[in-house]
Amino acid sequence: MARKPIQCPKCNKLYSGQGKQCMDCFQKQQAEKGEKSKTCPLCGKEKHRQSSICRACSIAHVSKPENYVTKPCPVCEKVFTVHVVHINRGAGIYCSKHCAGSRRPARKRTRLTVNCWTCGKHFEKHKSEIKKNVGDKHFCSPVCWYIYNQGENHAEWQGGTPDRQRLYSSKEWKAAALLVWKRDNGHCQRCGVRKESYRKPFHIHHIVSFVSDESLRAEPSNLILLCEKCHKWVHSLKNVNKEFICESSNNIHAKRADTIAPTQIL
Repeated sequence: MARKPIQCPKCNKLYSGQGKQCMDCFQKQQAEKGEKSKTCPLCGKEKHRQSSICRACSIAHVSKPENYVTKPCPVCEKVFTVHVVHINRGAGIYCSKHCAGSRRPARKRTRLTVNCWTCGKHFEKHKSEIKKNVGDKHFCSPVCWYIYNQGENHAEWQGGTPDRQRLYSSKEWKAAALLVWKRDNGHCQRCGVRKESYRKPFHIHHIVSFVSDESLRAEPSNLILLCEKCHKWVHSLKNVNKEFICESSNNIHAKRADTIAPTQIL
């Protein structure tokens, strides 16, 4: 049931009756409170929102003036105020951190000048970094390090493009893979599952291993289509009878005929 509208005591407007005043007057009151909370009630200057008065008024009205000492800075001769407690513990000598740091004795430099191995630039390097450095080569930036660590200079260099990557990106392999897919009709040659009903990818398996004979790496008679699950099983310890695995190329066709079910041979 809707409440009966009543009159706002401040602006005399009718509102729903929820609260002591209408929404416009409430928002105006909150805005005035926010403005008052930002200014000091004693001097009218800006203050911290969590403090009742500003810092200057706090020192003048709340703190004890006899506890503060006014003295000049020995560096810039600026007059500043410091508490007696700071003076008693040996602090309060300088007006700022900048003046305090300018009076400290110069630290002994522990850097040496070295040359960048890539661009030849002279730059400074800390002694501890030189000790941690592997080898006698130094680089002024990550860009120079990356330029140098390419190809044969890289720690994991293995003589160029791997054989597998070179084969799988060749036209010969793509033609052989297409022929195997058409020959096996998109079926796994172990479990008979079809590609359309299997979510995971299919693999082309080498009956004679990739390393054993280089001439059979892209030979369709040495390749067979398997699903991912069966391909992992073939290379696992569960494959006791070494199905789809042959030591040489002499018995490839016999190995395929013995391991594939008669209904799957096309």
